[in-house]
Amino acid sequence: MTQAATHPPEGADLRVIIVGRGAVESRLRKDASIELIRAREPLDAIGELAHPIDDESPRRTAVLTPRGAVPAHEESEFVAALRRVDPTAFLITLQATVGGAEAGASEGLYDAIAPAWLDAAELRRLTDKGRTSAAPAAPAAPTTPTRPPAPLRSESKSVTPERIIRPSARPAPSAQSAPGVLGVSGECEPDLPILRAALSGAEIVGACVNEMRRRLADPSAMFIADAEAPEPAVGRASYPVEHRGRTLGWIVSREDSAGALPRCAEWMACWMALREQQSQLRQAAFTDALTGVWNRRYFDKFLPSMMNHARARRHELSLLLFDIDNFKQFNDRFGHAAGDDILREVAKLLRSVVRPCDRVCRIGGDEFAVVFYEPDGPRDPSSRHPQSISALAARFQRQVQNRRFPKLGSDAPGMLSVSGGLATFPWDAQDPESLIARADGLAMESKNHGKNMILFGPGSQGPGGVIKPQNVDGRDGPEHLS
Repeated sequence: MTQAATHPPEGADLRVIIVGRGAVESRLRKDASIELIRAREPLDAIGELAHPIDDESPRRTAVLTPRGAVPAHEESEFVAALRRVDPTAFLITLQATVGGAEAGASEGLYDAIAPAWLDAAELRRLTDKGRTSAAPAAPAAPTTPTRPPAPLRSESKSVTPERIIRPSARPAPSAQSAPGVLGVSGECEPDLPILRAALSGAEIVGACVNEMRRRLADPSAMFIADAEAPEPAVGRASYPVEHRGRTLGWIVSREDSAGALPRCAEWMACWMALREQQSQLRQAAFTDALTGVWNRRYFDKFLPSMMNHARARRHELSLLLFDIDNFKQFNDRFGHAAGDDILREVAKLLRSVVRPCDRVCRIGGDEFAVVFYEPDGPRDPSSRHPQSISALAARFQRQVQNRRFPKLGSDAPGMLSVSGGLATFPWDAQDPESLIARADGLAMESKNHGKNMILFGPGSQGPGGVIKPQNVDGRDGPEHLS
C-alpha cells in the first residue's frame, strides 16, 4: 500500500532537509514555499531524501548540515550516500565563517558552504545558482579519520557570494543506446525519471513505457496490466512481464525488433518488482505493526507538513493526544496479550469514528495522537472548528467506555477509559512543537482532574471545555468549564 497522500505547503517548490537542530530551521520555516523536514540524525536525512513525504513533494531538494551535525570523520561517507540516493540534491554545509580555515574541512564535499545565519533568500540564491552546475561525483570513503575543525570563536556575516558556491562539472550523459537495446553499459540518465518516481512512492509504469518507446523507437509500444495474453493482431508482437512466476502484464509492440521484447520485459519486471518492494518498505516504515495505524515516524513527518498547509490556506487543524487510563493494571493483571488486544481495539474504534482525511497514530506504548485536518476545508459550511472535533472525540470516548473485551472476562478492573488533550492551530499554538506541548499539557491536566476526560483549549468560539462520556446533567457531549 502506498503511503497516504499528504500535502506540502501550497506552491512549495523546494524541499529542504536539515540535519539536527539549529536557528536556521526557524528562519526557513517562515517561507511557505519551502517544505521543511528536520532529520534528527544523518542516517535519518538519507532516509528522508529517499522517501519524500508524498507524491506532491517538490522534486528539487536541498540538504543542510550545520557544522558539527555530522562527525568530521563521517562526512565523506555521509555525502557519498546522499549522492547515491539522489545525485540531483543540492548539499550545503553551514559554517560560522566561510572561506577561512574552518570551511576547509568540507572542501570539495558539498555543493556550497554557507554561513550559519543562512535565511530563505540566501538559500534560494544558492540553489538557483547551483541548478546551472552539476553536483560533484560521490567522494571515496576516507581511509583514516579526519581531524574535526577547531572551535569557532566568532560568527561573521561578511560573506562573499563567490566564496560560497562550489560547483563542479558532472560527467556528461552517455550517448543513447541504439533502438531495441536495453542496459547498455554506462547509460544511466534515461532511468532517472523512473528512479525518482520509485523513490517518491509514485507509479512508475508511465515512465517505464516512455523509456521503452524511446529505446525501441516505437511510439506505439505499450504495457497492458493483465495476466491474460492480449489478442493476437497482425503486425503486433507481445511478451509477458513476469516476476517470480507471476505475470504482471504484457509489453506490446508493432514488431519485435532483433528480439528486444524479452529484454524489455525483463527490464520492466525488475522495475515493477522494485517499486512493489519499495511500497512495502514505505508501509513498514510508517505503520505501527501491532495496531495497523500510523506510527511515530509518520506523525513526526505529517504534523509539520499539515500545519504548513493549514497556515498557507488559513485552515484550522486540531491535535488530540490521549492514553488509556490505568493501562498498566490491565497489562499486569491479564498479561501483555490482553493489553495488545486492548490497543488494537482502541485503534479500531478510533479509526471508525474519525474522518477519512484525519490521521490516527500510535506514538508510544498506550499513547495515541490524532491529527484532525481537512485539506480542502470543511465539507459542511456550518461546521465549527474545534467544536465539530470535540463531538468526534466525545463519540470515541463513549465507544471505548461501552466496549467489552472478552479476554478480560468478568474480573476486569472497571470499564475502559481514556484521558487526553485537544489543541487547535492557530489559536492554541503556532508551530508543531508548541501544539504538541499544549495538547500534552491538557492531557496531563485531565489526569489530574480524575481521568476519563479530554480537555480542549479555547479555540475561536469561546472558553475551553472538557469532554466526558456523560455530563453531570445526563446528556452526552462536551461540557464547558467555567
